[in-house]
Order: sequence, then C-alpha cells, then structure tokens
Amino acid sequence: MIYFDKVGETMKRKVSKHVIKWTIKRKIGVVIVVATLISVLAGAPIAYVQNLLFESGILNILGNKITSLVQTYFTLIVNLVILLGFVNYAINRFVLKPIHAVVEGIDSIVGEEIDLTKRINLKTNDETELLATKINYFVEQTQSLITSVKQSATDMHEASDSLNTYANETGESANQVAITIAQLSEGAASQEEQFSQIYSMMTSTKQQIDTGMSKIHESVQYASDSTSSSLRTSSAIGEAIDQLTSFTETVTFATEAIQKLGMRSEEIEKIVDVITEIAGQTNLLALNASIEAARAGEMGKGFSVVASEVRKLAEQSSQAASEIARLIHDIQAETRVSVRSMETNIDVVKRQASIVRKGGESVNEIVEVVKKNEASILDVKDILQKVDDNANGVMRAIQDIGQTIEEAAAAAEEVSASAEEQAASSSEMLKHSSDVNNLASTLSKKISQFNS
Repeated sequence: MIYFDKVGETMKRKVSKHVIKWTIKRKIGVVIVVATLISVLAGAPIAYVQNLLFESGILNILGNKITSLVQTYFTLIVNLVILLGFVNYAINRFVLKPIHAVVEGIDSIVGEEIDLTKRINLKTNDETELLATKINYFVEQTQSLITSVKQSATDMHEASDSLNTYANETGESANQVAITIAQLSEGAASQEEQFSQIYSMMTSTKQQIDTGMSKIHESVQYASDSTSSSLRTSSAIGEAIDQLTSFTETVTFATEAIQKLGMRSEEIEKIVDVITEIAGQTNLLALNASIEAARAGEMGKGFSVVASEVRKLAEQSSQAASEIARLIHDIQAETRVSVRSMETNIDVVKRQASIVRKGGESVNEIVEVVKKNEASILDVKDILQKVDDNANGVMRAIQDIGQTIEEAAAAAEEVSASAEEQAASSSEMLKHSSDVNNLASTLSKKISQFNS
C-alpha cells in the first residue's frame, strides 16, 4: 500500500510536468470558429444556390408550406450542415481517433499475455496524450513493480528453501538434543542413585570413625592408666631393690654375727634351709617377673604381684634373720657351716638383687614403651580426629553434591521439555516454511503471466 502511494505521488509529479498547449475543447472551438467563418464567407454562394433552386421549381414537389419553410431557413440549414460537418470532423479527428489509438495501445498491452514492455505512442498535445502518458507511466510502474515482485518471489522461494533446510536441520538438532538431554537425565538419575549409595557408605564410614574415636578414647585412657601403673610398678621395684640391698646388708651383718657363733648349727641349718627355700621362691618370682616384664602382660600388673611377693619374702627373710640373731646368742660355737651357708645366701641375694634390678630396668623400658604407645595412640587419636573432621567435610560436600545433582536432574528435565518444544516448533516451522514455499511457487506462476 505504501509502495502504491509512492508510485502515485511520483506519477503526479511526472504528469504535472506535462504541459497541454491545445486542449480538445480549444481545438473544437477553433473548428467551430472556422466553420462559422466559412458559413459567413459562403453566404453569397448559398444565396445564389437558393435562387437557382427556387427559380428552377425543383422544390415545388415538396409542397407550398415546405417550400416556404425551406426558403425561409435554407441559409440556416446550410450553415448548420456546414457547422455539423466541421464538428463531426473535429470529434473524429481530435477525440475518437486518439481514443481509438489509446484503446489499441491498451489492447496491445493487455492481450492473451500481458506485455508490460509495450507503450502507447500518441502525439496529440491534448488530454488524450496526457491520458496516454498516464497510462504509459502506470504500465512502467507496474512493470517495475512486477519485476520487483518477481525478484521478491524468487528471493522468497530461495529463502523458503533455505528456511526449509534450516528447519529440517533444526528439527534434527532438536531431536538429537532431546535424545542427548534424555540420556543426561537418565545419567543424572543414575548418578543420584550412586550418590545415595555413596552417601550411605559415607554415613556407615562416619559411624565407624565415631566408633573408632570412642575406642581410641578408651585406648588413650587405658594407655594412661597403664603408664601410671607401670610407673607405680617401677617405683615398687625400686623400693624392692632398696629393700633387697638393705636385706643383703642385714644378711652380711648376720653372717658376720654367725661367724662369731660357733654353735647351734642344726638350728642355723634349718633356718638356712628356710632362707634357701625363700631364696628359691624369690628366684622363681624373679624369673616370673622377668617373664612378665618380657610379655608386659596386662601392662605391668604382674610387677605388682612380684613386688608383693618379694616384700613377703623379704619379711620372712627378716623374721628368719631375727630368729638367726636370736639363736646366734645361743649357739655361738655352731657357726662354721652356717657361715658357709650364709655366704652362699649372700651370693643368692646379690643375684636376686641383680635380677630384680634387671627387672626394674625392663619395667623402665616397658614404661618407656607404654609412654611411646600412649603418644602413638594420641597421634592416632589426632589423625582420627582429622579424619573425622574430613569425613564431616566430605559428608557436607556430598550433601551439596546431592543437592546439585537433584538440581541438575530437574534442570535436565526442564531442558528436555524445552528441547521437545523446540522440536515441535521446528516441525511447525517446517510446515509453515513449506506453506511459504508453495505460496512463493504460486506467486511465481502468477507473475510469469506478465512479460516485464
């Protein structure tokens, strides 16, 4: 519509430049003036002809009335005939002939096939020429319009083909995207299931770590108790060593006293037997203490038992020594055998003291090992605490990942729906593209009727 308005404005500007010098009205007016002049100039000849006709009596056959009427209006009738002849000539020459030329020109343009390359050639310098000019300009603009429409139809046909191809590719891509998104959605669901398994495993691991932490706390307490017990055992063994040293000094003193005795060897022998038995038991207990030290069974509890027995034996030895001291006053002469026995007992006691000292050293080593074990357990506790902290962090991260997976799954479903909608839109676009292509083909066929 805008195009036709612009064409009309251009046509008006172009046609308005065409100046009409002689209009049809002016031409006919000139012809009438000429006819009038001729009628005036032909007045004398007409009168002469009138006289000849009436004198010859030719008009008498018409009757008196008609003859009188013709005689009265003869000049007017002749002048009217002359005027009508000139007017008829003017109409044929200046009106009908140009109009016929315009009609023939239009027929040449609009025939079996519309030929917009033809034009109406008319040079009348009047309204008919102006009409032909306007028709020619209209045909020219129509030719330009049809050419543009042809090109537009061709471009539209090509564009619709491209759009059709693009719609096919877009539809295939949308279908592929929909398939891919569906696979991603399935993968997200599988990942969500795997995540649930991982979360369950991490929950079980966290529970095991918590159990391990509880056990480690108990182990730390046990190690601390063992260290304290070992320290107490070491202290008790130290006291036992001191008592054995004191006991050795006492026995030495008793031996010196027995050397002064000389008598009562039988009682001293019995006492020596008791002391020997005590020494044997002490030796056995010392061996047991050594074994307990090697095994470190129940973290040194055996040392407490050994120390207790050693104290008991020490007390028995003290009582025996007291009994020996009492008997010495009675049997001073019976000392030689007892002296040898006491010297032997002194060696045994020294060996027992040496064994107890070694046991004390072993206990000290056990104490050091227990301390190191306690330190190692504390290190394990710290490591497990870090593992617990890391496990808590992993649990939080897994929860975040789970939320992300759920969001990703939801997003994948939304994208899948969008992809399906896009595929449907592509199919609809393909349908519309086919319709546009058909319309372009139809328009091209219609426009092909115009020869531009």
